[in-house]
Amino acid sequence: MRNRLLRRSIARTRDLLVDQRTQLVNALRGHLAEHGIVLGKGIGNVERLAIRLEEDDLAGPRPASGAALSRADRTTGAVA
Repeated sequence: MRNRLLRRSIARTRDLLVDQRTQLVNALRGHLAEHGIVLGKGIGNVERLAIRLEEDDLAGPRPASGAALSRADRTTGAVA
């Protein structure tokens, strides 16, 4: 009984983290779109954009987008 409750608690916590990650990525996509940077759906696109920003291949709102992508990368790694 206790193990089943523990597994359900872990599953609910993971679901919450996945939902928060989705909200973070969607907010980031919206903010970047305001600056003309279109980002496709999916966490893989955020990871590719982060790499492009680190390599200085993309001009745009550097400080804010870099910080947001850093948080998104940490969140993605923790939840995946």
